[in-house]
Amino acid sequence: MSPSPPDPARWAELSARIDMLLDLDLAARAAHLDALRAAGQGAEAEELAALLNELAALDAEGFLDQPALGGGAAARGGQTLGAYTLEHALGEGGMGSVWQARRTDGRYEGRVAIKLLRTGLRSRGEAERFAREGQLLARLDHPHIARLIDAGVGPDGQPYLVLDHVEGLPIDQHCEQLGLDLPARLRLFLDVLSAVAHAHSRLILHRDLKPSNILVSAQGQVKLLDFGIGKLLADAETPGQATELTREAGSAFTPQYAAPEQLQGGEVTTATDVYALGVLLYTLLSGEHPTPAPTATTLDRLRAVVEHTPRRLSETVLRQGGAAAARRARLLRGDLETVVAKALKKAPAERYATAAEFADDLRRWLRQEPVRARPDRAAYRLRKFVQRNRWAVLAGSLSGALLLVSAGLALRQAEEANRQRQQAEGLLEFMLGDLRERLDAVGRLDVLDAVGSKVLAYYASQPARRQRGEDLLRQAAVLQMLSDLAEERGRLAEAERSRRAAADTTAMLLAMSPDDPDRIAAHSLSLDRLGWVAGLRGEMAMWVAAIQDSLALSERGLTIAPEHPGLLDSYTGGLSNMGVVLMEQHDLPAALARHEAARRKVIELAQRVPGQWIYAAHGAGWQARALAAHGKLREALEGARRMLSLVRQPPQAGSDQRVHYIEASAQIITAQYLLEMGELAASRQAQTPGLDRLREMIAAERESVFNTWQLGVALVQDARLLRLQGRPADSALRLGEVDAMLARAQPEVDPQDVEWQRLLPAMLLAERLRLRPEDEASRAAARALLDRLPRDAPGQQRLFASHQRLAAELAVALARACERAGRPAEANQAWDDSLRLSEDGARAGNPALIAVKLRALLAQGRRAEAEALREALRASDWRHPDDGDLGIEPAVAPLQAASASP
Repeated sequence: MSPSPPDPARWAELSARIDMLLDLDLAARAAHLDALRAAGQGAEAEELAALLNELAALDAEGFLDQPALGGGAAARGGQTLGAYTLEHALGEGGMGSVWQARRTDGRYEGRVAIKLLRTGLRSRGEAERFAREGQLLARLDHPHIARLIDAGVGPDGQPYLVLDHVEGLPIDQHCEQLGLDLPARLRLFLDVLSAVAHAHSRLILHRDLKPSNILVSAQGQVKLLDFGIGKLLADAETPGQATELTREAGSAFTPQYAAPEQLQGGEVTTATDVYALGVLLYTLLSGEHPTPAPTATTLDRLRAVVEHTPRRLSETVLRQGGAAAARRARLLRGDLETVVAKALKKAPAERYATAAEFADDLRRWLRQEPVRARPDRAAYRLRKFVQRNRWAVLAGSLSGALLLVSAGLALRQAEEANRQRQQAEGLLEFMLGDLRERLDAVGRLDVLDAVGSKVLAYYASQPARRQRGEDLLRQAAVLQMLSDLAEERGRLAEAERSRRAAADTTAMLLAMSPDDPDRIAAHSLSLDRLGWVAGLRGEMAMWVAAIQDSLALSERGLTIAPEHPGLLDSYTGGLSNMGVVLMEQHDLPAALARHEAARRKVIELAQRVPGQWIYAAHGAGWQARALAAHGKLREALEGARRMLSLVRQPPQAGSDQRVHYIEASAQIITAQYLLEMGELAASRQAQTPGLDRLREMIAAERESVFNTWQLGVALVQDARLLRLQGRPADSALRLGEVDAMLARAQPEVDPQDVEWQRLLPAMLLAERLRLRPEDEASRAAARALLDRLPRDAPGQQRLFASHQRLAAELAVALARACERAGRPAEANQAWDDSLRLSEDGARAGNPALIAVKLRALLAQGRRAEAEALREALRASDWRHPDDGDLGIEPAVAPLQAASASP
């Protein structure tokens, strides 16, 4: 027997209803079909009944024992899918079957679970939904979520997922079989909430939470299964654009655990999962469903979910009768049943917004603290205080009057404790504010690290207040400070961990109060700083995404609080960082526009907040770099000098180490621009004080890997100046300093730090080859570095623009060295590298990369193409002495660098 082939359009409408019916027992299916007939939908009921009858007949014939994998019932065990061999079936559901399997390709031994799509229901939407489960699970990494191991398609096109094999019972059966008490059930449920919160933090909904999807092992380990109908919150489909996947997944759920908005076809959110979790917890604590209908029909049950408010949890348990039920009802009465009732609110906006908020209130109940689901009244706080401190309060009580007196004394003690807490937090504010400012100014990383660690230790010793919003904001600030210190020391993995912890904290705070300007500013900063670490690792896409998210958040915040300093700071920082990213993507006009917008905003802010002058100077430096990359070296030179005037605005700037760093940076880039304009003497005049300043800073703060890197860059530039001045021995000494510096610092620096691992070595090797082209070891090292760099693909720029420039210049130095050494094949390879690496920047108008491409074209005899580039270089301010042989006229008028000196 074979099923009647349904019309594809009609099947799209019926598929979701078939899913739902297959999850019901026979009596419930019949009741549902009766309800459809009673509602005047008899034709649809008969159509569904016919399909169900066909499926039942196929089951009776053993059709599902003859899967598309091939073979009969006896041969099904032993079938192979990829690296796995099926052993026996574990169960079936609406979407398909689950099998236990073992790995048999010899790489390693292990048992897994393999999920197969139900062959008889393979519509296009069903297959899409099945594939989506794999995509979602691959993004989840949590100890209480079943791990996706592999995915594939069988020989006949049947898709399958390979997952952790979880042995256990559904959570409700586990609780009943072991007779778990109330706290034990809540602890298990908190593990479930942790898993769902993890999914929510990655913008993934489950939408079918129920006991059979939550297994507990014999050791008490919770595993959440089946994200088959999850939907990404980031999907931006409108109803008119909805795919078959969206339409079907919208109804593919288990009615007994579905939220009202799911049953009514409304929008699903994280609050939809919260409702299902509320149903689950109600069932775990009472043994009954929160909305039993007065009759057994499915229609009545669905109407009850939408219309009827569940009984209080304690009432449901009390109605079961008996002394044990009465004791359990007393435990449930009050805050706990209020928490559950909030999760079961009909309106999504009235529930907990996320699983994390739900978990927070349950933990508060376990600690006997006030829950957020209850009004924060004085009498309520007093009662919770007495509950938490009942032995201290009751110790001297001989009567009800003495109890009140004791409670009053306890409250006064609480007020004293609160005063002490305020004093401690005042000290923390000083440690995070004035003290940090003072230590930043003198560069004491070790003291700052100790301060940050002590602040976190303080919070760790105060578990009862850890969830207070202001405490969490301070913790996020401390984590950012510790991340800054780790970054300064070259420990990017440590910096990323601290920044991610800060971002998780500020995200949780923002979810609780989405329109709080302080929380918006804090999370915007967290996203921006997390993106900066990605930038240091060369991860362009992650950097861009983080800045875009940060900017969008701060822009929204400014519509709420236009003058909020933290939001203005975050917004201007985001604009500046976006300018940096655009510059690294060769989008120079857009980069300059962002930098100019940031400059105006930060100047306005600095006039109100003096500490912002330092950031204004930083921004001027980045703007100068963008101007130089655009070929506007004279304007870039003015920008470098503007850095000095801005950074000297704050009071006591002369004794601030951060000011000294910006002064040194301004002098070094001033020297660079003068050198690129052909002003060798003026460049040396600007370079010397900057180099001396950096040496002083490193002597005062030896742990700063960042300052060490800056010194390395300055030393290579100084070696180039010395070579051009005819002092090769002094130039070699400078390069030797950089070699020693790299040898000392490399063990401390994260191997993914692209500035250390790509940029500085490329500068060093290029200058070494210019100085000593006969050095075979340098040629080999240059070739190896170029081969290690990621290769840009069409439409995908993987190297930053600054790294492309230095790699292209290294390729030129290698090509010329290979030509002198009589190695034409190696020279040609290097010339090809220089052309490839200079292409993007030359097209964007970067004079340094125009010069590289021009030289490579001339070396390859492509003079007609080279002439147009020569004219573009003549029209710019570029007059680098190393490019004097390219036929570019000298600069019109010499410039002086005196104004760049401190």
